[in-house]
Amino acid sequence: MFSWFYKKIETVVEKLDDEEYIPIRIKYSKTLDVIKDNPNRPWDFAYVSMNQQITWNDVKANPHLPWDYSTLSLNPNITWEIVSNNLEKPWDYDYLSKNKMTNYEFPLCIMKRRAKERSALIKEELVAKAWHPSRVEKWLEAGMDIDDC
Repeated sequence: MFSWFYKKIETVVEKLDDEEYIPIRIKYSKTLDVIKDNPNRPWDFAYVSMNQQITWNDVKANPHLPWDYSTLSLNPNITWEIVSNNLEKPWDYDYLSKNKMTNYEFPLCIMKRRAKERSALIKEELVAKAWHPSRVEKWLEAGMDIDDC
């Protein structure tokens, strides 16, 4: 279907000098084939990762490639099952919520994980502000005992 485009990309790739830095963005079929055939080219993996031709099997089969999990989160081939089975990956939950596959709510396990992460961050910020040395110093100057703090 896009064989003309594939030929054009091959021609462009062949004409690039090795020292040139031109982020190459491919939107059509055979994306991974072109990348594998030209591994030393400066591929823009933000665009490659969100390409609809890229599947989770491609990502798993090529862990050495610098996948961009933010834009991979926009790839409609990524499902909640994939996300929930790979929670250790740096998914972008904002982009996942905008992903076309998201016609339903976030799974409970993801919602709990996000709430726990946010709670820990808020607690850390609150403790850092409440127990800031300048505040403790003011309390002590006001006559409070360190045991009262």
